[in-house]
Amino acid sequence: MTPPRRRLVILGSLSGVLMALALVLMHGNARHLARVPFTAPSRSSLGSWHEVFASAPRVTLVTLDTGTVGVPRQLMLGAHPAASSYVPDPTLLRVFAHLIRHPRFGDVLVDSGLDDTFAHDPYGNVSRPSRWIIDTFLHAPYTQEPGTDVMAQLARLDAHPRSVFFTHLHMDHTAGIPALSAAEPSLSLVTGPHEADDFSGWFGFGHVRSDERWTELDFEGARDMAPLGPAIDVFGDGSFWAVSTPGHSIGHVSFVVNAIDGPVLLTGDATHFNWAFEHDVGPSGTDEAQAQASLDRLRAFAAAYPSVRVHTGHEAPGERSAQP
Repeated sequence: MTPPRRRLVILGSLSGVLMALALVLMHGNARHLARVPFTAPSRSSLGSWHEVFASAPRVTLVTLDTGTVGVPRQLMLGAHPAASSYVPDPTLLRVFAHLIRHPRFGDVLVDSGLDDTFAHDPYGNVSRPSRWIIDTFLHAPYTQEPGTDVMAQLARLDAHPRSVFFTHLHMDHTAGIPALSAAEPSLSLVTGPHEADDFSGWFGFGHVRSDERWTELDFEGARDMAPLGPAIDVFGDGSFWAVSTPGHSIGHVSFVVNAIDGPVLLTGDATHFNWAFEHDVGPSGTDEAQAQASLDRLRAFAAAYPSVRVHTGHEAPGERSAQP
């Protein structure tokens, strides 16, 4: 039997290690940042998606493909019975950022993509020990072709976003923050309600400075845009909408863009790839029942408005994985 004094020393050392690990993880994490409410410039009179698509201004939407992540697709599926029919597929998931160009409000991004550190490092700018934990328990390395990082693509488009609207705060959606913040020190970081309180918000990915803050969308009292439910008219003219789709994370948000070449639904990780959307398999996450309900509303919207292109979180519209 271990002597009592030795047990105390061991327990004390273990507690010290765990505390040190916790402090390192907390450094640069999402949860500690200050938060302010989002305020839309105005509120349009558009009360249905039919009205939006018929009369709202159209904006330019450019999707930036910034690299891939090697997480197994089957880990992205929730407990829906249809998930058992999915055949494991080695195709890598894409990491996107979506650039919206508004004639009055300028350039904004949905999610931040990957910066150029991922071209030569499988975990890019993810800080330690988060990268060690992710590699050990998930082993989801990234790949990127030189010149496809978010900043290089924005430079070629002469785009200068001053805001990033996040679907959620998982590392593959926040990795572009350091480069974007360096280019635009007053960059606005917009999330869903309490998104930083999600479990992932505890991890110190190293993507946020201590002096940055979150701007939080508040869907309480937001217009009910059936069948999607509460939605916020971001610019106040009907061209860009934030939709509450929690479940994969606490404050997950999807977006509807009234784009020049037709309306687009950006699901984020409310559904990761096209097979899951088509087979009604909700994603894994914080609350899978809630995530399934969010996906059901997205599918009802797509069915009601077949002109809408559906862009899932990590796969382009029409892209097909190797399923029988």
